[in-house]
Amino acid sequence: MIGENGSGKSTISSIAAGMQKATSGRMTFKKQNWESASMIDALQNGIGMVVQESGTISGVTVAENIFLAELSQFRNKHDRT
Repeated sequence: MIGENGSGKSTISSIAAGMQKATSGRMTFKKQNWESASMIDALQNGIGMVVQESGTISGVTVAENIFLAELSQFRNKHDRT
């Protein structure tokens, strides 16, 4: 997205990604009304967001923060963790 500072890019993105609830209006995704129940719900439906600000989980790697809730897809079947 492109827009001036304060134009709502982060807000609309975080609503789509399930980070916050909309206070008004309607959002559509894949030609259907979209309201994510949570960030996990959004990820499972193909919507995720990586933020610039500190909002990461401490004590885990950058990659683990980016792929949070999707780590099982990347585990090697020989990995014992």
